[in-house]
Amino acid sequence: MDGGGPVHWTRRPAAVAGSAHECTRLVLFAGSDAACTHPSRFARLARARDAHARWLVVDPRRTATAAQADLHLAIQPGTDVTLFNGMLHHLVWEGLLDQAFIDSHTEGFDALKRALRDFDPRTAASVCGITVDNLTTAAEWFGRSRSVLSLHGGGLVRPAHGEDALRALHHLHLACGQLGQPGGAGLYPLATGTGPGEVMAGIAARRLPARAHRFQPLGHRAPAEPVSARFPLRLLTGRLPAQVSIDRAAAAADVQAGMPSSALPLPQRPTLRLHPADAQRRGLAPGELVRVSGRHGQFVLPLEPSHEVNSGTAFATIRPCALATADDADEACVPAADFEHAAVRLERAGLGWHLLAARRGDARALRAALRPLLRECGYAAAVLHRAPASAAAWVVVHAAAAQPMPADWLAALVQALALHTGPDTLEYRDPRRGLERRVAWRRSADAEHVDGLLWAGTDAGGNALLATALAGNPWRGPRMAAFSAASTPARVVHA
Repeated sequence: MDGGGPVHWTRRPAAVAGSAHECTRLVLFAGSDAACTHPSRFARLARARDAHARWLVVDPRRTATAAQADLHLAIQPGTDVTLFNGMLHHLVWEGLLDQAFIDSHTEGFDALKRALRDFDPRTAASVCGITVDNLTTAAEWFGRSRSVLSLHGGGLVRPAHGEDALRALHHLHLACGQLGQPGGAGLYPLATGTGPGEVMAGIAARRLPARAHRFQPLGHRAPAEPVSARFPLRLLTGRLPAQVSIDRAAAAADVQAGMPSSALPLPQRPTLRLHPADAQRRGLAPGELVRVSGRHGQFVLPLEPSHEVNSGTAFATIRPCALATADDADEACVPAADFEHAAVRLERAGLGWHLLAARRGDARALRAALRPLLRECGYAAAVLHRAPASAAAWVVVHAAAAQPMPADWLAALVQALALHTGPDTLEYRDPRRGLERRVAWRRSADAEHVDGLLWAGTDAGGNALLATALAGNPWRGPRMAAFSAASTPARVVHA
């Protein structure tokens, strides 16, 4: 198909029934780690999965969803349009189209076919950074499945050219007649309330007007910001693995999703995920605070080396994905959506004063009281955590600054956390050095438990005591030993 002139397509014989490419249903995840960001819906899809269904994941990252896929296309960031065009080129070449649907419900397909000449599978696969065999296999699965359900997330639509990527995926559905068919065929957003329908056990077929869809030729568009010597890394953004909800309805959903309260993870704060080789070349250690700078600004996150991303790519979370409301993002540390696919550089944040704090109680109210204070820090993250086998919740705060925060700021923090001086609060402070350490207890009939803690100063620590508190384990031994337990060096807490 090289050279100019009209495009001539030759239909190849269809594969016989029972071939390696035959499947009854296909679920395509595009730009979403649904296993983490939508665990309840993902669990419903997993329960409905059977031997006749295949899962295809399109995502630059090796996510939890990708780990459960039959095929993972780990494309280069920003090459979604090229991928879908290459798949459609293959479908046209192989004659795997629903021509009756195209003729009855669409316009502009001939113009699209001419544009597809530049997207033969070999060229498209090279641009996307995948093998041609994987691209054509994905196309064959799409074209030969009786039902195709595509679920897309923010990773597909957030980038500057996200609208084109969604349109290119829509073209695949139109060309194969995979819209409005029984069995859930169609293209849907995973987020609720933002598209044509919700991902439920069964999606009713939709009536289509006589002619409602127009094909629009789409070319490859490189990310808006090229990487350079000054900004050598490509940044992806997304959401954290799901935190645990503190309300009973969401708790029931957690259990239905196969996540009993006894096995709930510790709270996970936003991190910057970077390939271990890239971290080693920069001399950066796990948990170290790094500053991410780009043309849109800068933010600070703790480093998490991960093979989830390829070398040359970094991944940052844009907000906690559960318990979220419109203002739940931690402004001091969470990048804006403008950073999606941005070119960035990394350096040590140089923040020598650290804070770890946690309090059990009305976690949302506590976090609201803390937010104005945390905005004054160079880095801050506040996450919520439900106590095991309890309706109570915790707010857990990590923060850092270049210099020790002043005494009046620390006093306001103690007030916001309700860690007041009293018989059940152990405390030590040195305002001149910016040091503040407090541990509060609550008593029961036969034991006492850590009910809150604060560890602030130049020597980061406290995670061992935090783990004891969040687990709900009774405190054993003298109270003074709590400061010793809190001195364990802090690390990033992973789910």
